[in-house]
Amino acid sequence: MVGFALVGCSGSAGISKRNPDYFGAKERDGALSGVYNPAGFSSAQVRKLVGTLCQDKRLEGFSEARSDGLVAWKTGCANGVRSEVGFVEFQRIDGSREIMVETTGSNDNGHLVYTRQKVKL
Repeated sequence: MVGFALVGCSGSAGISKRNPDYFGAKERDGALSGVYNPAGFSSAQVRKLVGTLCQDKRLEGFSEARSDGLVAWKTGCANGVRSEVGFVEFQRIDGSREIMVETTGSNDNGHLVYTRQKVKL
């Protein structure tokens, strides 16, 4: 699982290694995965943030594995991932407890959708 997650998110893993206040996530076949730096986020914080991508904010089957100073994770959503989720970036704002969540994906008609929201930890 670690190899898949780190390879699958290698671009965001590189950013997370250099910038612990950032991590990315991607949706594939109803599952969410990504890599975060534990110097910037705790497991509980990642779960809360990733939960915002779920229809009802409830995760299902969250798993983690450490490798090379980073933590690879994978999860599902209890009632499905929000339809517009494809790739997501989480960035802490100026060392605060506010996180900017930027989502790029497509809607049910296949049109590109970009959303941006602040989430407080």
